[in-house]
Amino acid sequence: MERPEPAFQKPDSGSLHLRSEAGRLLAHLEMHLARKPDDLTSHTRRILIAGQLGDGEATYGALVDLFIVLGERGVGSTILNAAADHSADLIVMGAYGHSKLREWAMGGATASILASMTVPIMFSH
Repeated sequence: MERPEPAFQKPDSGSLHLRSEAGRLLAHLEMHLARKPDDLTSHTRRILIAGQLGDGEATYGALVDLFIVLGERGVGSTILNAAADHSADLIVMGAYGHSKLREWAMGGATASILASMTVPIMFSH
């Protein structure tokens, strides 16, 4: 006769160790971003780690912090700066039309990039 699987299994020590290491890395990234809020790579890492940990509150906080930084710098200039930093030969991005009111209030990345493009750009809709 087969034994039924338990509804809850205690995680092994290896996965607990990885979770604690990821938690420490997340805390380190938060402290690093407090000193250098414009480091977009660290923002991305923080979002990915919080998502992998399944911590919805930390993921939400990381996304809000990233949106604040992008809002201050502007999405278009952020994309162009990243392209220059990585010596990109081409930028490929989506171009979606939004209402005039939303573009006026939020700004349009497409219009911003077209106004000051430094490398060829391929738009997709």
